[in-house]
Amino acid sequence: MNNALKMKISVPDTYEIRGEETAGKGVWYAGWNDVLVEIKSKDGEVGGMILYSKTDWSAKKCADWREEQLQKDWKTCDRTLDKKLKRSGDAAWMRSEYTLTSNDGEFHHVHVFCTTGTAAFEAVLWCSEKLWETYQPQIDKIYDSFVQGEDAVSGAGAGGTDPGSGAAAGPVTKAKTPEHMWKGFGEGTSVKYAMVSEASGTKTEMSMIYVLVKQGDNAYTVKTTTEIPAYKMKTDATTEYEIEAAKGENKDAPKTETGNEKISVPAGEFDCQWVKTYLEQGWSKVWLSDKVPGRIVKSESEMAGSKSKMELIELTKK
Repeated sequence: MNNALKMKISVPDTYEIRGEETAGKGVWYAGWNDVLVEIKSKDGEVGGMILYSKTDWSAKKCADWREEQLQKDWKTCDRTLDKKLKRSGDAAWMRSEYTLTSNDGEFHHVHVFCTTGTAAFEAVLWCSEKLWETYQPQIDKIYDSFVQGEDAVSGAGAGGTDPGSGAAAGPVTKAKTPEHMWKGFGEGTSVKYAMVSEASGTKTEMSMIYVLVKQGDNAYTVKTTTEIPAYKMKTDATTEYEIEAAKGENKDAPKTETGNEKISVPAGEFDCQWVKTYLEQGWSKVWLSDKVPGRIVKSESEMAGSKSKMELIELTKK
C-alpha cells in the first residue's frame, strides 16, 4: 500500500476499538459511512471513529462539509473552533470543534481532518458537553497519537506520548458561558466531586477537583483534575471562560421540571434548586446552590442503559 494512505491511532486501555467488522459502516454508531474503525470508552461516555474517503478536498473544505452535515442532523450546531495542526510530512491537518444539541441534550464533538491531496482521513470523538472538561485530556491524547503516512509506518506520534500512560499534560481551552458560575469566590477556591457511572455492566468511580485559578468580572479560569483510580489515570485540564449573554430562548429545548429541596452530601447540607430534564433516551437531574462555586451540589442521570451519580464531597473557599 502507498504509505500516504496509511494511518495509526492509539487509545488508552480504558477504551475499546474495533476495525474490520465495521465493514465501511458504523456498527456501534449507525448512520456513518466510510468507517475504518470505531472507538468508545469502556464507561460508555466517549464515542468516536475514523473515516476515510478518496477526495482532493482541503482540510478546511472537509470541515465545512462536515458542518453542513451536522446542521442537517442536529437541532443546533455551533462551530466553536478551527485550528491548523502541525504534523510532519506533506499532509494538511485541521481540528474543528462543535457544540451540538438534540432531544437527548448537548454534546461536544471534536473532528481532526488529515488531507493528502488524493484522500482524507477524519477522526471524530464526542462526549456530552457537561463531561467535556473531564474527558478532554483523554481525547487530546488520543488525537496526539493520530498519525499518517511515514509516521504511521515508523511509529512516530504527534505528541510523543503514550495515550495509555498515567497523567496527561494540562491543555488550555477557551469557552463561553452565559453566567459567571464562580462569581464572589476568590482565586484558590476549590470543589471536589465523587462520581460513579455504570454502563454495559461496567462500574467506574472517579473524582474531579475544580480550582479557580484566575478571577475577573467578565472572565474566569478553572483548572480541572480528574482521577480514575481503577485505571491509574490522572488528567489535568484548564478552561478559560468568557461571559457572553445568552442568545435567547431555545424553542426546541427539552422538557424540564424545577423545584426546591434541602439535601445532604458529604460536603454538607445545602438549600438547592433542582432541575430535571427529560430526554428521548432518559433523564438528568441537577441540584444547584449559589453557596457552591460552580453551583453544582449533586447530579444524577439515566440515559439509554447507563446511569451516573455525582456528589460534592469537599469545598474550600478563598
